[in-house]
Amino acid sequence: MSFQAEYRTLVETPVLVCNTHRPPLGQVTMLVDKFQVDSPDVEYGADHITSQYNYANTKVDRDANGKWIVKPIQSKYEFRTSTKLPKLG
Repeated sequence: MSFQAEYRTLVETPVLVCNTHRPPLGQVTMLVDKFQVDSPDVEYGADHITSQYNYANTKVDRDANGKWIVKPIQSKYEFRTSTKLPKLG
């Protein structure tokens, strides 16, 4: 996986945060102008970005004899994010 970004650093130690989050005291915000995720699970379209995510979990049950049964479970999710900016104001 590679991460490419063009950014402006406000102070010496940049920390990547979203614009609604205030960093803890002593940390600095880094403004990211452009970036692209290089992953086989991410696809870029004209109007949206689609990503695949596999959530791994474990189910634990007990049978009639008192034996524990542990079974891995995976849930597949697909996320789609619009790249079009909405009209404001």
